[in-house]
Amino acid sequence: MRQDPDVILIGEMRDRESARIACRAALTGHLVLSTLHTADSLEALTRLADMGVPTHLITATVRMIVAQRLLRRLCPACRTPRATKADERALFRSLGLREPSQLARPEGCEHCEGAGFVGRLAVFELLELGSRNSSDAVPCLPKSRSLLAAGLRAAARLQTDWSEVLARCPDAG
Repeated sequence: MRQDPDVILIGEMRDRESARIACRAALTGHLVLSTLHTADSLEALTRLADMGVPTHLITATVRMIVAQRLLRRLCPACRTPRATKADERALFRSLGLREPSQLARPEGCEHCEGAGFVGRLAVFELLELGSRNSSDAVPCLPKSRSLLAAGLRAAARLQTDWSEVLARCPDAG
């Protein structure tokens, strides 16, 4: 800190002391980037509070939280389109997303060595925190910006499997 860097990277905040140092650096004008293990972006706020960071300090220092998941990418050589089921369409509607007419499922081929998947696909949930009137205000992430919605958009683009999305993306709404 004596060299006065503009950007500070903290590998992972696991305890009160690392969270306190991160908040103090952010209050003095540094851009602080760190990781925190939580299920989604909203839970990061709760985790910081659980580590003993006062709510007024969280609202003064946290500007953005990004949650991410890696989903298996369907093999483009053997993915098989299928009609969307009624319960699947209902979930898209409940999140305010356009209902796709079809989704895809893995088949397996020589290219993917029978797995039906090749590589990974990242999906993100972004929670931006702005100035609020009350220090105890809790932001609410729109359902359409949740990890689940991001995963469903990828499934609608035939990039991943429906069951892969449901297994890896929690419903943050």
